[in-house]
Amino acid sequence: MLPKVERWIETYDKGSRDSIHEINVDIIPFEKLKEIVPPKSDDPLLYDGYILDANQIEQLNFFIEQKILPDFSKYYYVLDCASVKES
Repeated sequence: MLPKVERWIETYDKGSRDSIHEINVDIIPFEKLKEIVPPKSDDPLLYDGYILDANQIEQLNFFIEQKILPDFSKYYYVLDCASVKES
């Protein structure tokens, strides 16, 4: 059985490289997420972090309530993933 995972978009400050914000994207069907963010051949389940471009953010914004207004001069955006222990 595969572990339960959560995925989110993390916003990082380019200057400090600190995470400043995250938005959960678990509402997006996984197959759709894979269309927007194509996985690497050795990572079919999108476990790695993926730096997002403007087009990907625009497509993801269609699904999420809290829209991202990207500012690539100050920030970069990453699709991240972590396993979650089920209680």
